[in-house]
Amino acid sequence: MGRYLNVDGLDIYVEEHGSDRSQPPVVLLHGALFAIETAWGDLLPRLADRRVIAIEAQGHGHTADRAAAFSEAQMVADTAAVLDQLGIAGADLVGHSMGAITAGGLAMRRPDLVRSLTLIGRNFSPEGTVPELLEMQRDPQHVPSPELIAILPTQVEFGAWAEHYQRTAPDPTAFQEVAMKVQMYVGGWPGWSREQLADVKAPALVVVGDHDFVPPAHAAELAALLPDAQLAILPGTTHTSILERGAWLEPMLRARWDKLG
Repeated sequence: MGRYLNVDGLDIYVEEHGSDRSQPPVVLLHGALFAIETAWGDLLPRLADRRVIAIEAQGHGHTADRAAAFSEAQMVADTAAVLDQLGIAGADLVGHSMGAITAGGLAMRRPDLVRSLTLIGRNFSPEGTVPELLEMQRDPQHVPSPELIAILPTQVEFGAWAEHYQRTAPDPTAFQEVAMKVQMYVGGWPGWSREQLADVKAPALVVVGDHDFVPPAHAAELAALLPDAQLAILPGTTHTSILERGAWLEPMLRARWDKLG
């Protein structure tokens, strides 16, 4: 089920589930500090009648970190190389948060690999972030309000991510270092231009929670900028609890994929 594929000297961990080759494969790309187990435990089993490929990015889960910083270009190149080695083209990509940056980047740089694109919890510019969260990213001394605390990951969630990392990572002591690198990457990500979004050929589904890091109005703008996109805003849902909404996400994903044949 799980194996490593070497990309530029880095052994990237990949799991394959399901065996139905009659439909395009689904590719799952997790968010920052998540891994396959912690991100996709709810959704993946619901899709396993199809061939599902889940990838753990640099510095996450079973995949070691590089000395180099995280970047969209490297994440896209790593994922493209994995799919090329597996002989995959025209996949249905599902990316959450940081993984959605990679999914969108693949749709822009390697459209041959992407049949459809699902972006979960993703803004397209730094301004598309809840204002107080943006303020906290710029000022580490900022004391979050109760409203912001309510949408942030909980200490229980952080603890689960750290425990999984210590259990699976090649260097179990590197969690805090990776967390800092991830914060620099995601916090400093410049976003996509309107021109880049307008050039995306793959049909897209944009999904956010109504208490996400991404305001619903910004998600609606992202969906409007993509040439062929639908928008879903999930009620009572945060940036992390959206991954527990597999019972909602599955029929939306399948309806989108079924329309593509």
